[in-house]
Amino acid sequence: MSVEGYGIGDDRYSLAYDGCRKLIWYNAKSDPQNLPRWEAGDILGCLLDLDTQQVIFSLNGTSLPPCMHVFTMAKSGFFAAASFMSFQQCRFNFGADPFKYPPRAAYSTFNDHGSLKSEDKVVLPRHIFLSQLRQQNIGEDSCTLCYDQKASVRLIPCEHSYVFIN
Repeated sequence: MSVEGYGIGDDRYSLAYDGCRKLIWYNAKSDPQNLPRWEAGDILGCLLDLDTQQVIFSLNGTSLPPCMHVFTMAKSGFFAAASFMSFQQCRFNFGADPFKYPPRAAYSTFNDHGSLKSEDKVVLPRHIFLSQLRQQNIGEDSCTLCYDQKASVRLIPCEHSYVFIN
């Protein structure tokens, strides 16, 4: 959880497991957990069960009690997110490789429903990403929505004027 209140688990639309402090965060409140503090090499699992409206975190195959809080506000549009301290790092597995500790119930993976291009699988530290973004050159004739292609339509203001009456 972020000190400023902008972290995962700081609002009613997100839920987070903090393995350093052994807490589950939801709506800026924490619930202590009885698992050991995570260490390098540990595997955090997260099962999102849309049918039973539960999120179940696990550490090295040991499950925590189900969390249902987030479903009071969110019913769809879920995505995975993570935040780290400067010395932490992780590897995500959305189903491309077999899970070391698969859920005990039937499940499907994110990878069963979509895929990413290789360049979209890399998450850069913010300062490197911004530096690379500053080096990109966008042409004058680029589409102002996607910037990927040349604009095919140009909208020119009609110069109508209006009078505001209060």
